[in-house]
Amino acid sequence: MSYNIRHIKEHLMLDADEGLWVLDTGAPSSFGSVNKL
Repeated sequence: MSYNIRHIKEHLMLDADEGLWVLDTGAPSSFGSVNKL
């Protein structure tokens, strides 16, 4: 159980980093699709 929670947290953190990277590269449309997920 704790492993699943940690894995989900790491996955969410990776998604957040990817969203910030897309935002920095100037692709708001792609960031919007990531934000909806």
